[in-house]
Amino acid sequence: MDAEKPPALLRIPRVILSGAHALGAVGNEVRALKGSKPLVVSDPGVVQVGLTTHVQDLLDEEGLPHELFSDVEPEPSVATADNCAAFAREMDADIIVAVGGGSPIDVAKAAAVCAPTGTSIREYLGMDNVPGPGLPLICIPTTAGTGSEVSPALVLSDETTHTKIAAWSRFVLADTAIIDPIMTVTCPPKTTADSGIDALSHAVEAFVSVRANPFSDAIALEAIRLIGTNLRMAYSTGSDMNARLQMAWGATMAGIAFSCSGLGCIHALAYPFTTFYQHSHGTAIGIVMPAAMRFNSVGSEEKLSRIAQAMGVDIDGLSPRDAALKAADAVERLINDAGIVTKISAYDIPETRLPDLAQEAITPNERLLLSNPRPMGVPDALKIYKGIY
Repeated sequence: MDAEKPPALLRIPRVILSGAHALGAVGNEVRALKGSKPLVVSDPGVVQVGLTTHVQDLLDEEGLPHELFSDVEPEPSVATADNCAAFAREMDADIIVAVGGGSPIDVAKAAAVCAPTGTSIREYLGMDNVPGPGLPLICIPTTAGTGSEVSPALVLSDETTHTKIAAWSRFVLADTAIIDPIMTVTCPPKTTADSGIDALSHAVEAFVSVRANPFSDAIALEAIRLIGTNLRMAYSTGSDMNARLQMAWGATMAGIAFSCSGLGCIHALAYPFTTFYQHSHGTAIGIVMPAAMRFNSVGSEEKLSRIAQAMGVDIDGLSPRDAALKAADAVERLINDAGIVTKISAYDIPETRLPDLAQEAITPNERLLLSNPRPMGVPDALKIYKGIY
């Protein structure tokens, strides 16, 4: 059966710099990519805590004139991405440096491919529709979560349909990713929890995906171990640099893993809570993740059992089914310890809305569900929602 799978695909940035003080190389990386006039893309929160200043100071030291675009909202829209591209074009930027979580990074990705041509990112949505390289791109994450700094995808919100839309392409991939744990220390506990749970979901979905391969399995399982053993400390004691470093590695590895093998029903089930109720992406993931894992455990007992072991669960003497369910239990404990409630009713969402949300989880997200290990339809989604209401 494995021989019938498509070839294993591993796409990552050409350069990944990871570890303490990695940020210091940003000026050298700009010059290595032949950049001379960077546009720094970020959001108001990242600017407020001074993280963009760190980057801008380093660019100044290298004699690199630059400008800042920081009008990026959470769950950014197509309009924001197009505005950023227009700003880059007006200032004649020749390279983009993204500083932030998934929102600024995804906007920067869109701007990088659209700025040279003036095309809206809407024209490039879907799989492999970007016609060629755009501006060089350096991504510097300030959260340990999205993995966007190493993925060949960007995700935006369609402000007209209230759905998530995406572009996947080798030309969306960053040229350089700089992962420095010092950039995540200012993350408040809520953001640390949300981003960490999001990263965990990337690794879990990549590991059970029908497109999983030896590359993604090895990387995803180590990401699960790193996140499962370090998120509590990063959440409770944000100044712990070792926990921050381990989480940064885990999140980046999870991003590489899902770039290999795709996501699945966890993200599909979570999206309606962000697009219709504006809950953070990480919180939405946390609400649905344990129930989605229990759904996927049917037929994927061996994979879920290995997730349980990576989470530190002793499964000796357990049946494959019981061991698989222990994985979901361990993940739910971690989510709860990170302050996320796994009951929909806690978020002021009427139970009468569940059928509509189930429809919105499935219909627009066929691209995600193709990788899921178990087929899922609207009735399945509704049953899951009712079970965790």
